[in-house]
Amino acid sequence: MIRLLLLLFFTITFNAPAVTLEEKIGEMIMIGFKGTAENNGWTKTVAEQVKEGRVGGILLLKRNITFPSQTKQLTSYLQNISTEPLFIAVDQEGGNVQRLNKTNGFTDYKTAEETADILTINKALKQYEKMASQLKKTGINFNLAPVVDLNINKKSPAIGALERSFSEDPDTVIKYAEAFISAHRKFNILTTLKHFPGHGSALSDSHKGVTDITKTWSEYELKPFKSLINKNLADSVMVGHLFNRYLDKRYPATLSHKVIGNILRKQLGFAGVVISDDLQMEALSKYYSMKEIVIKSVKAGCDILIFANYFNPDKHLPKKVISILKQAVKNNVVDKQNIENSYRKIMKLKEKIKSPAL
Repeated sequence: MIRLLLLLFFTITFNAPAVTLEEKIGEMIMIGFKGTAENNGWTKTVAEQVKEGRVGGILLLKRNITFPSQTKQLTSYLQNISTEPLFIAVDQEGGNVQRLNKTNGFTDYKTAEETADILTINKALKQYEKMASQLKKTGINFNLAPVVDLNINKKSPAIGALERSFSEDPDTVIKYAEAFISAHRKFNILTTLKHFPGHGSALSDSHKGVTDITKTWSEYELKPFKSLINKNLADSVMVGHLFNRYLDKRYPATLSHKVIGNILRKQLGFAGVVISDDLQMEALSKYYSMKEIVIKSVKAGCDILIFANYFNPDKHLPKKVISILKQAVKNNVVDKQNIENSYRKIMKLKEKIKSPAL
């Protein structure tokens, strides 16, 4: 019996196909696309990319969601053709940022600010359980939320003005973020803390250009990230396109090893998956080529690279990103170990979405 088990183990182990460098890079790519069904937009193209192992995650935007059964059909189609569990992500915060809402047959949820102002922690938990339940039913397994930025500048165009922050008080942010994350974990929905190292004091919007937080940011803004990481509540952390010359004189956080490697990894002790904000946003695309953005973000420590395909739609982006990184590894510009480490962390995170909802 023991010999039979050993024989079976070695047969499975040695006959298992090796994962190629291209496939490992593919797992690092989260892509957006235009399409709502199998036969429209470029859904067939992205499906082929998923099938070939060139894409490890899908980002759904409002353009992909028309009603609940359609969304479920789309996610099921993409999930079923993937050889590995596929991250299917969405920005579902509530308020101004909720891709699933009343206009496409779902539920409207309060903004983060309203939630903290009006709802008790228990009621907030119930609200977010309902949100997570809807995501689960539609085949979405990754919510790119909660926002844990502090509401320092209430007129900040990307955060405060849109009521995306729970509070200027870090303890309040931590409590409501805990409720958000706990509710999603009940349904096996992954979450991410954003936007590291803190977007709440910003005077500008990184969708439209460089966001310099040098004069407004303080280490105080790290408190929610640190607390939630210490409590093992960070499935992943999203890094923002935020420039602070005191943290890095040359690069915004997404492209900065000083911010990701030194502050997030070493200082805060985060060992999980780091996600970039959309790498096609103008905070980066105005100043760097796609090749520079891809290489610098990986060298900085980003594990998942998001390309929403909203600002500069490109059906063939995964192939281009893989080509850039394969060549960079070949030329010793990017250490192959960076890719290996990211792949390992991503696959470990994917283990969390394999089990069914509670």
